[in-house]
Amino acid sequence: MIGYDATKTMYRSPGYPMSYPTNEVVYNCDTTGTNSGSPVFYQVGAIYYAFAIHHGRGPGVSNVGCRITQS
Repeated sequence: MIGYDATKTMYRSPGYPMSYPTNEVVYNCDTTGTNSGSPVFYQVGAIYYAFAIHHGRGPGVSNVGCRITQS
């Protein structure tokens, strides 16, 4: 996930998807309250693909994003 923290500094947090319930993605990267609306990426080689928009904290120590789809 890439976004800005509370000090308006660019913030990158590595992690990995944990589950895909319905239209959401649960992942384990570190986030702050100011990261809502930030894109969540996965990397294939040197290319990054946005696959979700971060919107909050999920179960346990995970976070939740709304999955980006064609519909």
